[in-house]
Amino acid sequence: MVLENPVKYLILLASSDDKKIDINKASELLKISASTVRKYLNLLVKEGFIEKREDGFYLTSLGEKFLKTIKSIKTDFQASSPYIITDLSTGVPIPLSFKNYKQLLCIIKNEFVDKNTLELHFKQYMINWIKNSLNDEFLLELTNRGLIKNIDDLKNYLENLISIENTMRERIT
Repeated sequence: MVLENPVKYLILLASSDDKKIDINKASELLKISASTVRKYLNLLVKEGFIEKREDGFYLTSLGEKFLKTIKSIKTDFQASSPYIITDLSTGVPIPLSFKNYKQLLCIIKNEFVDKNTLELHFKQYMINWIKNSLNDEFLLELTNRGLIKNIDDLKNYLENLISIENTMRERIT
C-alpha cells in the first residue's frame, strides 16, 4: 500500500536545499527519537523516496515530488473547474462533480457513482484532470509507475494523503 504511516513521510520536511535529510531536525520537528528517524529513513530508502550516501540521506526525484505535494497539501483545495462525471457510453453528465480530494474520496467511499464508471474515468481522464487542476505530480508519478492502477488504489492514496495532512497539522503547527 502506498503512503502508510504518516509520520514516516513527514521526515522529508527535514530536508535542506541540497536535498540532505537532517536527522536531528527531523527528530525535533516530529517529536520522535533520532533512532526512530533512522529506522524510518531506512524504510524510505526501500520505498525510493531517499537514497543513502556516505555522508547521509538525500531526497530522490520521487522524494522531491512527494515533498512538493506535502508542502502544498490541501486536500480540500478547490480546483478552478470541477471534474464532471459522465456516463461514458452516452456522454450524459451524471449530476455529480468534485473539485477536491475530500469530495472525490466521499464519492468513492459512499459509492455515489457506479464503480465501473469511476474506473473508466480514472483510466481515461481523471489523472490528467488531477495533474492539471490540482498539480499533484506525485500521484501522476505513482500512476506511471503502476503503483496506483485503479479506483481502490486511488481511494487508499487519498485516505493516506488526508491522514498525512492531519498528522502534519497536529505535529507541525
